[in-house]
Amino acid sequence: WPGKAALEFKGPEDRVRMNIPGEYRSITLSCWIRIDGFDRRLGSIFLTDGHDLGEAHWQFTNNGQLLLGVKADPQQSQEYLSESVLKPTDLGRWMHLACVYDDEKLEVCHYLDGERVFAFPISKQTPLRFGAAELGNWVPEDLKNDRIRNLNGRIDEFLLLDRSMTGDEIRELYSLANGNSAAD
Repeated sequence: WPGKAALEFKGPEDRVRMNIPGEYRSITLSCWIRIDGFDRRLGSIFLTDGHDLGEAHWQFTNNGQLLLGVKADPQQSQEYLSESVLKPTDLGRWMHLACVYDDEKLEVCHYLDGERVFAFPISKQTPLRFGAAELGNWVPEDLKNDRIRNLNGRIDEFLLLDRSMTGDEIRELYSLANGNSAAD
C-alpha cells in the first residue's frame, strides 16, 4: 500500500478482502504486525473464507502461539502450531511475522523478527489454495466455532509469495524493513 500508513483492525467488520486464484506447492506469508490485544482464542492474520481442502489459515492464539492451519483432508485440518512465542510484553510493539510452507523440504516454519521460532514436518503434502480470503478478520460460513477472529491491531507490508523463502531471506527481509515499515 504505497503512501499509506499501516491498516488498523479493531472491530469485527474491519477487514481487507482479496481473491487469490490458483494452487501452490510452497508459499511464504509475511507481514509487520502490531497486536494490541489477545482478545479472542484465535486472532486472524490471513484466512480463506471457508476451510475447504487445501485452504490455509494464518493466525495466532490468545496465549501467543503462531498457527498455520491447512485443510489436509476433508475431515480435519493439519495445525502447525508453535509454542507461545508472543508475550504480553509484545502487545503494542511492531513485530515481523513470517510463515513458510515448504513442499520440497516438507516443513512449515514460523518466524518472529527474522528468527525461526518453530519448525514442523509436513504430515500430508497438500497443494494450497486461497480463493476468497480476508486479511485481519474471518467470519466462518457455518458460524459454529470461534466465530469471531478479528485482529485487534495493525498490519503493514503484507506479503504472499508462491515460493518458500529461506531463513536467510526472511532475516534479510526483516533487517531491510526494520524500523522503516510500520507507521503509527
